[in-house]
Amino acid sequence: MSKKISIGSLSTKLTFLMASVVSATVIAMTIQSSSKFSAYILQNIEEVSTSMAERTSVDIASIIEGWITQMTSATAKLASNKLDANSNDLELANALKLDNDLLALSLFQIENKTTKLVRLAVQPIAAGTNPPAAPTNKKIKTSREVMSDLATEVAGNSNLFLDDRIIRNVSNSTSVPTISIAIKYAIQNQPNKFAVLILLASMTKIQVALPQSRFTSGYIIDSTGSVFSSTDDSAFRAGSSSTPNALIKKALSRRSPSGFLSIFNDNEQNVKIGSFAQVPGRIPLYIIIERDRNAAFQVITRMYVTAALWGALILLLATMASFLAAGSVTKPLRELVSATKKIAAGDFTVQLRPQSNDEVAELGHSVNNMANRIEHLMTSEVEKARFEKELETAKLVQSTFFPKKDIVGTNLSVTGNYQPATECGGDLWGHYHIRNGVELVFIADAMGHGAPAALVTAIAYACCKSVASILDEQVILNPSPAVLLRRLNTIILDAVDGKISMTFFAALFDFNSGEITYANAGHNFPFILTENKADPRLGNKSKSSRSDSPTSAITLTLMGNPLGVQREGDYQEKTISMAAGDKIVFFTDGLIENTQHGKPPFTRKMLLESVCRNGDKEIEAIKENIFASGYKIFGQENLQDDVTVVVAQISKTWSKPGSFSFSATAPLLDSQPTAPIFSIELGHQEPAASTTPDTPSLNLDLSNFTIKPQTSS
Repeated sequence: MSKKISIGSLSTKLTFLMASVVSATVIAMTIQSSSKFSAYILQNIEEVSTSMAERTSVDIASIIEGWITQMTSATAKLASNKLDANSNDLELANALKLDNDLLALSLFQIENKTTKLVRLAVQPIAAGTNPPAAPTNKKIKTSREVMSDLATEVAGNSNLFLDDRIIRNVSNSTSVPTISIAIKYAIQNQPNKFAVLILLASMTKIQVALPQSRFTSGYIIDSTGSVFSSTDDSAFRAGSSSTPNALIKKALSRRSPSGFLSIFNDNEQNVKIGSFAQVPGRIPLYIIIERDRNAAFQVITRMYVTAALWGALILLLATMASFLAAGSVTKPLRELVSATKKIAAGDFTVQLRPQSNDEVAELGHSVNNMANRIEHLMTSEVEKARFEKELETAKLVQSTFFPKKDIVGTNLSVTGNYQPATECGGDLWGHYHIRNGVELVFIADAMGHGAPAALVTAIAYACCKSVASILDEQVILNPSPAVLLRRLNTIILDAVDGKISMTFFAALFDFNSGEITYANAGHNFPFILTENKADPRLGNKSKSSRSDSPTSAITLTLMGNPLGVQREGDYQEKTISMAAGDKIVFFTDGLIENTQHGKPPFTRKMLLESVCRNGDKEIEAIKENIFASGYKIFGQENLQDDVTVVVAQISKTWSKPGSFSFSATAPLLDSQPTAPIFSIELGHQEPAASTTPDTPSLNLDLSNFTIKPQTSS
């Protein structure tokens, strides 16, 4: 057979499956690794960036606090004499010489919102430096104006001081990156008068202290969110900024002195990552450090690219390997397909010769065995049909064991129904006329169901029929249910050698003596239904029916071993009196043991309650009600065990032979008809049918009974 590869072939499917598995594995491993690596990179960036912001804030605070310290030291040395406002102060000038970044220093006196320049010093231009575009005096004037403007502003609103300090960016006024620092000094015993020391300094040191690289930028913001200082002069000379980004908003919230934000957009919608730190001390400034997020995580991107390249290489190698492996697997499979087609066409002589020891080879051996088995099954199909025919015949024969119709006798009526779980069942019931006035009713249940159980029922049926015939012919023999059970036990034990047992209950109805004699071989106890609530046969244990039920149950309790279990079976018998109208219910354990879908079974208690509620109905209706109640619980289909129910009834008109009844009447008045005085009935528990509701009824013993005629008055 030529090798064909198609899109739907097994080789293609195996190759695609292998490629999919490899791809999914590589992708999953890449995602998992990159996720962990991203978390590690992010944690590292957070630590480095936050630490950088905190160190920068300390450096900035050190620079500003150093300038303030120099200012306070200079003012402490000022003389108390009053100097000309237009002349430089020698002490202040000497203080400016200590730091080249200090541009100007002045002292103002504020009284009643009026400013007065008290001291002034301006940093001279260093020798050899290029002068600014404006004349020197212009530069000095500009410094004085800047400081004067600030003094005038605080004179009008002293609330501008924050902890007696004002720190501002005045680069717009000086045309160079410049910071101004104003310090308020109170004058003792003069509440409307105070002094303000103002310093102008270059931001060179501050700008140098800010971190700056290709992908990292640092700047300072004030408490309003405006850019205070940056390495880019154009970024803060305007003195204000556009809408604050998420990092600035987080810094200004003042929830913590430092923090980190893993992702945000700047004002130009560039994706950033950054940290912030508040400048320590009484300085209302914040250090902001931003980094390009894509640049920070570019190592992750490189890892994705590397993983993709390696994944493509692994996928290519896996695809080639799976294609080669699929070929070695699909070749024997194609041979299997060819063989199964021949088997389907009826050629069972096909034999495969597997060359390997794998699962495909085992499948080949299984196909060979299947072909042999099919050939064997085809041969045995005729035998199977013959067996099914014999089973159907056995079912037909077993159906003859049961009464063909309900028994309706003078003293006893019997109705029953049998529902097998399979074609042949193990339940049996029957009725035999023993002799005049004596009837036998029995019910039996062989262990299990099917043909073996049916065989035991056939043995029991034949034995019962033989015993009934013998007792009918031999009147001198005493019919005994216990003797019947002993004979059955011996016969069944010899026949099946103890492999199958049978429960059996036999009840002998003797209408001559008015008694029921019964024996039990491990069967469920039948029960008598009586409508007489005061029936003396009802013991305390038997009065289990509800008070509103029309009938009560009398259980025929008697133990005994099942038939066919042991050789010496001790079977006893009991006797109970019968009453006209009694109804006796027999049943097999399938009725109370079958279940459906894990539901609880139809228990004996439920059976008793149901039967007592309907015990006043005809026996056919009672039987149908029992089956209907059971089917509600375990269903009519797929029974686990056979179900048999038999209901017998003593005739309501039956009375024990030798009993009689009579009534006496007497005229009451000439104008009234003759009415009964009393009625007497012997041998019967119910009043005579001829008595009237107004007629008293007595049960008397004739041995001590005499009748004397009445005399008329």
